[in-house]
Amino acid sequence: MNTLAAQAVDSPGLDIDPRIIRRIENADHVILSGASSAGKSTFLYALRESHPEQFSAYQPVIPANWIAEGMQNLPSNSLFHINMHRPIYARMQSRPDYLYSNAAAPVTYEEYASEPVFKQFCTVAQGKVSALILLTPQAELVRRITERAVVEPRFEDSSKPYDNRTWSWVAKLQDMSETLSNWLRLLEEKHVEPIFVDSRDGNFVLIETIEDAKRFVEDGQYQLTEDDIKQIWSHEPFEYQRLSELVEVNASNFVQGDRTSTSQEIFKSDFTDASVLDVGCAGGYFCFEAEKAGAAKVVGIELKDTRYRQALLTKRITDSNVRFEQTNLYDLDSGEKYDVVFFLNVIHHLREPMRALELLSKITAKRLYLEFPTLTDHKFLSTISFGFWNKLLNHLPLIGVSLEDDAGQTFVFSQSAIERILLRNTGAFSRIEFVQSHIPNRLIAVCHK
Repeated sequence: MNTLAAQAVDSPGLDIDPRIIRRIENADHVILSGASSAGKSTFLYALRESHPEQFSAYQPVIPANWIAEGMQNLPSNSLFHINMHRPIYARMQSRPDYLYSNAAAPVTYEEYASEPVFKQFCTVAQGKVSALILLTPQAELVRRITERAVVEPRFEDSSKPYDNRTWSWVAKLQDMSETLSNWLRLLEEKHVEPIFVDSRDGNFVLIETIEDAKRFVEDGQYQLTEDDIKQIWSHEPFEYQRLSELVEVNASNFVQGDRTSTSQEIFKSDFTDASVLDVGCAGGYFCFEAEKAGAAKVVGIELKDTRYRQALLTKRITDSNVRFEQTNLYDLDSGEKYDVVFFLNVIHHLREPMRALELLSKITAKRLYLEFPTLTDHKFLSTISFGFWNKLLNHLPLIGVSLEDDAGQTFVFSQSAIERILLRNTGAFSRIEFVQSHIPNRLIAVCHK
């Protein structure tokens, strides 16, 4: 079986905390994990130099790509070398133009659980498995990554160029605390013992508890520079909402025009100390505006990967406290109420709009903002032909069945229909005000409890 080359490049003496050695010496297999440039290969070199009898140069080291190629027999006393951010490469392959939002979003538990390399390792590994988790402050990671030239600089046979650009942005933008939590969740599920290691300055010191490890990660977050932020706004293809107003940076790379007029209409009301939920929040524009308006708690939910990750990216840039969740409207806890709920331009994409309105009525404590296309919406009208009767449609309590494939819609509503549903049939609200959306043939219903 092949192993990584044993001839390491000469290096100053490195120190490994003896408590770490005691934790791993009885393991049948050791997972050596950490961010790119956290010091995994350096740790391996130091381990062999300081404990040649226990960890000889011939001990098998299994790089992730060998597992990916279908390795069936895992030698005993082997080390499994894996980048904790490996799933981000899969994101890059599917959406390479979204570098910054892909880098900012934490690696999810689901991404770890479906990672082919780790799944195969767990299949073939027998006996006790321990996982070393090397942690380094993000600023130091960025410095190491910037200076790095090849994939495995400590081994003479490595000449593959290192992807500085991708990994430097991962180091700058990642929410390592959330990523670490998800990695730990998977390790616990697989009955793998985590061992936390402070790998600053090329030395390796045991971090004794999970709480200390999480605090270490949070304290070591990288501070974005103005140049970093300008580069992100200039190159990330933000979808749907114009977010440039959130930072003092000019940007021109947005798909859809801004939502300033809608924002001005909504935030005429007082949001001081309010709890706010934005359903289908896209890039999070209205969440951030609610926070600026004084809301005490703001939650945004979004199903689409790209928009959810861009919301997290903007949160990272603005140092916001908004909480974003990638979840379904119907999975919300109907017992948790919010003072204000936004449901803006979402309802016409749902196949169960009545169920959605019933749920939103339950969780709204004070006001629901519902933006919807009417029966005069041009996409809907392109699917039917009523001639001059079209102008009368909005005065009748009607729900229009649109064409999902052709128009990208499921249902549209007349103003009268929304009034009957929310005022009369459910009795969930006491009054509704309708204002014109800046999007033609759409209304915003401001529903008051």
